[in-house]
Parts: sequence; structure tokens; C-alpha cells
Amino acid sequence: MSRADDQDELDEELIDLAEELDYRDRVDIEEREQTVGTLKKMFDEEQLDQLPDDEILETSGILSHVREDDETIGHVLMIEWDDIEDVMRPIRTADRLPGISILLRSSPGSYHLFNLSVRDRDEQLLDAVRKNGDVWQARWAARRGYFVLRILPKLRSQSREVYKDAPEPVRVFTRGSEFPQSRPHLDMLIDIAREQNLIDIADDLLDAQQRFDLVGDGLRVDHYQTVTDEAKEVLD
Repeated sequence: MSRADDQDELDEELIDLAEELDYRDRVDIEEREQTVGTLKKMFDEEQLDQLPDDEILETSGILSHVREDDETIGHVLMIEWDDIEDVMRPIRTADRLPGISILLRSSPGSYHLFNLSVRDRDEQLLDAVRKNGDVWQARWAARRGYFVLRILPKLRSQSREVYKDAPEPVRVFTRGSEFPQSRPHLDMLIDIAREQNLIDIADDLLDAQQRFDLVGDGLRVDHYQTVTDEAKEVLD
């Protein structure tokens, strides 16, 4: 099979993936819009302005630092897309990045991308701005000096009810890379795939693990608070 045939076959696979994700997004977004609509009917604007405590959420995310012997040796690239209509945007981006990339569906119409090539922080931040992801996420990363992406469910602070499930890995992408790949981020993503019983994804990551040089022995996790989408609408 020629390189062109390989690319044609890959393109078909990516289109199939995009169609599947687009269908899931449309179904889930319709369900979410019904929930938001119900909330607005139940409360008047003055009540919503008060934002009950249970509109506050807690979750955790992985930071981009790659640690080795208690030192930061580089960062991985993290990109986020929120409420997009064209699922091919994150898919194409993931397919073109060097090294190991994994695309996760964080909520209906929203996606997270990890690229595990370890590079200088400023190079990763510049690359994030050049990509077609969420500009605000890239700007916040530039202000903080690192990226962070959610890996756990969002829980209501008081009731501990799951507001949004943990991001779901949907596809692994690999390309040749001159950069080493982050071992701790790869191990974490394998654990996430296994916990969600996504055996094919875990196997793809394990296979990729054999094809690249790996560096790092630790990463950082951030525990933080945010608010529900409904609360964000009110605050906006």
C-alpha cells in the first residue's frame, strides 16, 4: 500500500470518527439544552443571581509540567475546544502533531487534546496560540506559565453529585517526533482509559509507548473549583 493510500485510509477513519462524535454531540447537546431550559423555568432571574452553593463545582486536572528528579524538564502541549460545531478541527490538529496525541471528549461539543512531546514551555505556549483551539485557554496558560486540563468528573461541592463525567478518551494519534514523550502523562492517560474500560485506547497508548523515547518520572495535579454552565450563563 502506498503512502497516499495510507493517508486516504486514515482520512476515511478520521471522517468516520468525526461523524460518530458529531452525532453524539448533537444528541447530548439537545439533552443539555433541555436541562438548562428547565432550570430557567423553575427560577426567576433574581433567584438565579444568588447562585446557590451547589452551583459551585470541584474537580481536578493534570498540569503540563514534566518532572524528573524533582525538576521540571519541559512541558507537554494541551489544547481545549469548547462548544464547537466542526469536530474535524480537533481531529485534524491531533493528527498533525508530532509524537503521541490523545483526544478526549470532555462534554458535548467540547474536547481536550494532550500532545506528549516534551518541549520548552514557551515553545508549547506559542504553538497553542497558533492552533485553532480556545484562545482564552491559551491566554490563561500563558499567564500562569503552564497548561491544565481536567481529568476527573465535576462534582457539586455540597451534594457531591456528578455534574459532568470525567473526560472520555476517544482516539490516539501518533507521528514521528524528534522530541521525547512524557512518561508520567502517558501513564496517567493509560490509567484513565483503563478506569473507563476503554481497552482499545489503553492498548493503543501501550503500543505507542514502545515506539518513542520516554522521559520524566512525575507530574503535577491541580484541585480547583469552578461553577456550573447555568451559573456561567447568569454571571455572563
